[in-house]
Amino acid sequence: MPNQETLIHLANLLNRNQNTLIDYTANLLQKMAGEDISEKRVLAGKVQSHLASIGQLVPESQLPTWFGELKNKSLEYSNGRMKGQDFLSDIIRLLPEIKAHTWLSNDPSTSGFDFESIFSECRVNSRIPELFDELILALERIRDSGTLDSRSMIDALSKLISTMHIGKSSSCFSMDGAWQFLCSFAENVLWNELSKIPLLGSLTDALRQTMEETQVEITKLFKDVQSEMTERVAKEVRPLQHSREIFNLYGKTGSVLKIEHQTQSSTTV
Repeated sequence: MPNQETLIHLANLLNRNQNTLIDYTANLLQKMAGEDISEKRVLAGKVQSHLASIGQLVPESQLPTWFGELKNKSLEYSNGRMKGQDFLSDIIRLLPEIKAHTWLSNDPSTSGFDFESIFSECRVNSRIPELFDELILALERIRDSGTLDSRSMIDALSKLISTMHIGKSSSCFSMDGAWQFLCSFAENVLWNELSKIPLLGSLTDALRQTMEETQVEITKLFKDVQSEMTERVAKEVRPLQHSREIFNLYGKTGSVLKIEHQTQSSTTV
């Protein structure tokens, strides 16, 4: 049985090369209207060379018809053995086929759902990166204020700040872990410590406000991720096309946990 990870890697590699080929060919098509023959031949050579690289990844029997045709004609034109007008007509004819082609399209092992990428897309489109930056800045101002006497408290804040930097742009687990760390540290240590230092009142208020905003945004983020995952799976997995709650979470007793419950324990400010 073929190794699934290897197939997925190959499919991703082919798709990246395909996108580059499309860019090269489209650029060549645009330049073919110009007068610089040497530039056009250089670009044709790049197309031919890139096709040769793709050809090393796929058995010859699996290469589409347009592949060999474009490779041969690009080589002929780059070597001056083909008229520009004829080559231009061939590019115009072949480019739609190139754009429509998908490598390994019939292999189910290469068409799985990358849920981590869905999470990353939703996070980028949320306020989480911005709010994490604000949290980090607030914690740094408290740590560097010069009013904290405890070395262990300063070290703990440094560790927390470093963790927040990682959670801001890493995996879903890292982000939620960093947020839980902050909430737990604030509830068990930080609020009590800051209450003893009146000079830090404004910084404390700013941190609380930002944490409240982050709590709301994290809840929204998980809802968006759940909705996007559900939409994509329902669209591509026929038996689930009419299911609305594909990604419910279940507790130890088998009861359904709503998405609000998922974040409540980790977002108490």
